[in-house]
Amino acid sequence: MTERFDSALRRFTAALAQFDEIVATPREKAYIVDAAIQRFEFTVEAAWKAMAGAAEAEGLPAAGPRMALESALKLGLVEDDGAWAAIMKDRNLSTHTYNRDLAEELYGRLPTHLAHFQKLAENLSAFSAKLPDAE
Repeated sequence: MTERFDSALRRFTAALAQFDEIVATPREKAYIVDAAIQRFEFTVEAAWKAMAGAAEAEGLPAAGPRMALESALKLGLVEDDGAWAAIMKDRNLSTHTYNRDLAEELYGRLPTHLAHFQKLAENLSAFSAKLPDAE
């Protein structure tokens, strides 16, 4: 396994655990929405970098989020059902969550996004186990 992929996979797994935790937290205060969106942003960043690491381990291009996602599709790490396009769109919208209506809409989609991140984590783990240096 490449050092870059191994490191990216660990960061993604850690970000996903934090995102999972906040999505499961009862929404008792407004700051829960803000924290969940922030953790979503971190998880998206870590996810595409883990995809990029996997792509590079296979000699595929992954110079940015879009290219990493395309390579992840080729490797079967994600499915092309529009879910990842929605995740990336919501990541771009997340910079505008000062608009409370938009923040609430985005927050409502986070459990669906979480499921796709969890599937990616499973697929990346299986991919990692198949790499020559995997233990």
